[in-house]
Amino acid sequence: MQQGLRVCVIAVGCWWAATTYYGAPEGVSGEGAVSSSALLGKPLPDFNQIADVGEKKRRFFDFLYPFIVEQNRQIAETRSRLLALREKEPNDRELRWLSDLARKYRVNWEVEEASAVPPQVMDELLMRVDQIPPSLVMAQAANESAWGTSRFARQGNNLFGQWCFKPGCGIVPASRPEGKSYEVRRFKSVAGSVAGYFHNINSQPSYHELRELRRGFRRVGRGHEASEWLAEGLLAYSSRGEDYVREIQAMIRTNQLAEYDYGVLGSTGVARKDADSKEG
Repeated sequence: MQQGLRVCVIAVGCWWAATTYYGAPEGVSGEGAVSSSALLGKPLPDFNQIADVGEKKRRFFDFLYPFIVEQNRQIAETRSRLLALREKEPNDRELRWLSDLARKYRVNWEVEEASAVPPQVMDELLMRVDQIPPSLVMAQAANESAWGTSRFARQGNNLFGQWCFKPGCGIVPASRPEGKSYEVRRFKSVAGSVAGYFHNINSQPSYHELRELRRGFRRVGRGHEASEWLAEGLLAYSSRGEDYVREIQAMIRTNQLAEYDYGVLGSTGVARKDADSKEG
C-alpha cells in the first residue's frame, strides 16, 4: 500500500479512482440479518470432515457470514442512535446511556457533572462504534482458526485467537513460553467469539490506525473497497507484523471476499452482476 494514498484517506477524504463495485454474494442478502437468538445456539460445524479444500472454504464463509451481518446490524443501530443524539441536548437517561457506551468502548470521559457531550467524545465514539467489512473478519477468522479446524476453535469457539489473562479463562497453548500467563479465551458460542472480535478491534488502542482508516473510507462512501487498506492497521494483531498483514490482504484477494462488503461503511455501489445485466 502506498503511504500517500493512506494519508489521503485519513486527512483529505479524497475520492478513489477505482470504479469497480461489489454486491453481496449470490444467494446472500446484504440486508437481512439472522436474529441473534437464532445464532447464539448455532454450533461450529466439523470442518475437518470436509476433504475438498474449495468446499471447506465455501462452507466456512457461508457459516460465518450471518454472524458478521448480525454484529454489523447491531453496531449500525447503536451508531444511528449516537448520530441522533449528536444533534440534540441529551436528557439524563441518554447521558447515562452515552456514559455506559463510552466505558464499553474505552473512551475517556468525566461524566459526573456533564450536562452535554463534549464534541471530541462524540467524535471518538463515532470512530469506534462502526462496522467492520465482512471480508476482513472472514479472512482473519480463516487465518486464525485454520478454517475452523484449530484446537481453540473446536474446544473454545475461538475463531480469532483472542487471549485472556485470568487463570482458567481459556485454553493454555502448548507453545506458550515459560513465564507467560495468557490463555486463548474460551467462548460459550461462536456468536460470542465474533462479538468479542468486533469489540477488540473497535476499542483497543492497538487498532487506532485501523479505525482512522475506516473513518476515511466512510466519509467518501467507499466501504466496499476498505478491507485491504484496513488490514494495514493490524500490525499489532500478530507478532508476525507486516507478514501477517500481507497474508490477510492476500486471503481477501485470493478468495474474492470483497464481494461480501457491499453496504457497509456507507458504500452505495451496485453489484457487479447487476451492472453487467443493465449494460446488456
